[in-house]
Amino acid sequence: MTESTKNRKETFVTIFLCFENVHVMKEPGQIGYRFSKLFGFDSEVVSYKNGEYMNLKYTPGLRLSFMKKSINFKFIDLNCIRYVIKNASRINVLHMQHFKLDTLAVGFVYKIINPKGFFFVRLNFGPSDYFGLQPDIQSWFKNDGRFRTKIKNFLQKKFARYVDLWSEEDIESSNFVTRKYSFFRDKLIEVHNGVDIDFIKKYCSSLKNFGEKENIILCSVARVGSFQKATDVLLDTFALLPKDINWELHIAGAIEKDFNIFINYYFSKNPELKSKVHFHGMLNKKDLYELYNRSKIFCLLSRYESFPNVLPEAMYFNNSLIVTNFDGAKIMVDSNKSGCIVVRDDPQQTVKVLIKYISNDKLLEETGSHAHDFAVNNLGWDKIAKDLLGEMETHGYQR
Repeated sequence: MTESTKNRKETFVTIFLCFENVHVMKEPGQIGYRFSKLFGFDSEVVSYKNGEYMNLKYTPGLRLSFMKKSINFKFIDLNCIRYVIKNASRINVLHMQHFKLDTLAVGFVYKIINPKGFFFVRLNFGPSDYFGLQPDIQSWFKNDGRFRTKIKNFLQKKFARYVDLWSEEDIESSNFVTRKYSFFRDKLIEVHNGVDIDFIKKYCSSLKNFGEKENIILCSVARVGSFQKATDVLLDTFALLPKDINWELHIAGAIEKDFNIFINYYFSKNPELKSKVHFHGMLNKKDLYELYNRSKIFCLLSRYESFPNVLPEAMYFNNSLIVTNFDGAKIMVDSNKSGCIVVRDDPQQTVKVLIKYISNDKLLEETGSHAHDFAVNNLGWDKIAKDLLGEMETHGYQR
């Protein structure tokens, strides 16, 4: 080994073609950034250019490289293949997301060229209680009888064996796929979405104690009013609260255009709630964190979700959780220590739970405090990155 090779930084490359500004603060950007910040890796995200990337100022050490959309194929992006052929020998860790032929083919080429390289794939299942008895993996291996589909299925199973480590956000889904597919066995770990505590502290220097908080139920999501987010169920639930309960509902996030019709109808039917239900639209981080800091309950009644980033943020601000059973909910609720899981699409049941919480300051304070501690101790990105590197070393990665 030459002296220059000895001194060269280890490289961590994330290929995520749809990388946008918002992903800088999510797992596609944060994992590589933390490997740079904590362990001295040369970290890079490779993507097509999808807008501007203002959030890169918060991730010093994370580079962003763009590919040109010049070559494509039905199941495989040949631009990625070309990139890996050219760069595989210099990549110590290759990180990609989702189970699909595109991802697995790139990893296969990478491992053929660089057998000592480490290929890490982060999966994203849907929760079993929405999609049926199994997670949302129906698209992995279709059985439509077509020859090209059979070839695709064959290649996916072959290429999947070249993955060194898989991760998923929810252990129940992990257990299911481990039993079903042998290539996951002894290679599938749990890696949650995290919260950037240092980033929050830049905008919010102090947390309000329980006595300083307001009687606010908060919901912050993208695509307010979409079928997935079930904002209609949240509004219907809030309308069932007794009129003498002095609480407000605040909803942050961009509103789906068609949902304005529902909002107008809702207020025409419940005019007394106009002073209690507040739609904020998209908020900057400073204003959103202020809402977290003021509120006591974070309520998310989505019909399905992957591990949502907003929950660790809400937990950090001592919010009790009232959520449906989407991916990661059981982890964060932590056996009802941080809040409660409610039945999806059931305002009658959910309002009973809300009344239980808003009528009991002791319960709210204790669950909110536990949520904060859980977020700090388990969901900080630094902690997640350290645990991931430990798992990589356990599964054969050598520094």
